[in-house]
Amino acid sequence: MNQTVRKWQGQWTWVLLGGALALLCGHAAAQISTIDAPPQSSDHAPRYTLSGSVVNSITGEPLRRAVVQVYGNVSATGFSDAEGHFEFSGVAGGTAYVSARKPGFFGEQELSQRARGVLSQTSVQVGPDSSAVVVRLVPESTITGRVTGDGGPAETIPVTVFEARIVNGLKTWEQRGAASTDEDGSFRIAELMPGTYYVEFGPYWRWMVAVEGAKAREWGYARTFYPGAPDPESARGLALAAGQVAETDLALKREPFYQVSGTISSALAVQGVSLQFLHPSGETDSFPLGYNVETGKFQTRVMAGTYTLRARGFAEGGTSMADFPLTVNGDVSGIHLLLGPPASIPVSLTMKSVSGRDNAATRGGPTLPLTVHLMARSVSLTGGVAGSILESEGKPPRYFFRRIEPGRYSLEGFPSPPWYVASAQSGGIDLLRDYLVVAPGAQPEPIEIVMRDDSATLSGSISGDTAAAGGMVLLIPERAPRRVQVRPAGTSFEFAGLPPGGYSMLAVEHADDIEYLNPEAMAPYLSQAKSVTLQPSQTTSIALELTRVGP
Repeated sequence: MNQTVRKWQGQWTWVLLGGALALLCGHAAAQISTIDAPPQSSDHAPRYTLSGSVVNSITGEPLRRAVVQVYGNVSATGFSDAEGHFEFSGVAGGTAYVSARKPGFFGEQELSQRARGVLSQTSVQVGPDSSAVVVRLVPESTITGRVTGDGGPAETIPVTVFEARIVNGLKTWEQRGAASTDEDGSFRIAELMPGTYYVEFGPYWRWMVAVEGAKAREWGYARTFYPGAPDPESARGLALAAGQVAETDLALKREPFYQVSGTISSALAVQGVSLQFLHPSGETDSFPLGYNVETGKFQTRVMAGTYTLRARGFAEGGTSMADFPLTVNGDVSGIHLLLGPPASIPVSLTMKSVSGRDNAATRGGPTLPLTVHLMARSVSLTGGVAGSILESEGKPPRYFFRRIEPGRYSLEGFPSPPWYVASAQSGGIDLLRDYLVVAPGAQPEPIEIVMRDDSATLSGSISGDTAAAGGMVLLIPERAPRRVQVRPAGTSFEFAGLPPGGYSMLAVEHADDIEYLNPEAMAPYLSQAKSVTLQPSQTTSIALELTRVGP
């Protein structure tokens, strides 16, 4: 570990640089702005001073006591002084990178990495004519508010902040912060980057008792999204700029709980069960459950609404489940849930070799040129159930998707060129174009996959510096618009193993600005796309121009 000992205003201050740790003693330590860099590789190389300041990117005000790090041809750590100034001496010439950190602020590098997935760095050329470096930190955004109920301030209400983002071409919801209201019903969620956020209040499970005539009734607060929507899709997003504070006051209406009871049976010796109430939007609530293993009787309480009641049983032989459509506007009894195993879908795989290749995989050989799985698709805050990868058993092999729970799935295949998936069907559903919907208690039709090896190859180039901007090439099959393929848009690109047919192509500056796996979201941009038709076993190239999409 390199050590530098400096005497500052009559006090000794140790700065341990090799481990990026500064131990500063006394009030004078807070004023340190000059830090010696550790020795360089050559003691005869010229040394220079690297100086600069840390400022608020919005107001331009200097930021004191920010941690400043220099790395590259030097590794050193220090603090900015009361005027936001910092200085490192004894730095060798060349390229260095500077970053700063301070509670309540984000570095521009962090914002760039969140938005584009690339790390932006502040670089400087160290030498005799080095200019002062300005490191800008972005102030955090904050969401505050006050929640009231029918009886005044609503205490201990959970508050969650979500951000809707497009990840790998699909819309997803990501949690960014959480809090609970205090005794005044107030809350505060900070450390938010600039963006658009959705605020969820509740649900609140703690039983509150009020009097209805001669009997007691339990009450609670249902899941509500600001400014009073039942689900995130109909909620209002809060567009927060850097440093902005948004207020989200909300009045919640308490709702009664009703008793839901019945029995759960299973062919397996169930050791325990869980109950979930699924909303039509895909959100899931779990209420306190009373269950008797010996009798199979259950009892729970839930607020009024329309749900899918999903029961899961846990036994040594595996997990079983059952779904029950449920509308609650009063006490409900007499429900019977018969647990059964999740669906198992048989898959037939046919390989048609135009080139006369040996199809060893279809005879139980070790070289199946395909990885394929069912992927659950959901835009709810809780996400979808897990998917399933294609499994095989026996010789010749038989293929299955196992443990498929009710939901909506897309068939995702990753063949090894020159093979490609020519068709995929299930009960008349084209799985290259549409989703497979697995209904509760239903056995889906077998999946039939046909593969061919006369695929095409498409390469090309793009005008404009798209590589520096994080550009991407989108290849959209006309027959299957959900099966978009993506490549980085550098000086050249290539797509191999393509099914013959028509395609639309776009070179975009930032692929994550659009939900490219959603045909409706892509429709406005297809007029700017370039069309190409590929023949079997064809190899061709194409030239594209950059298309700007998104906000």
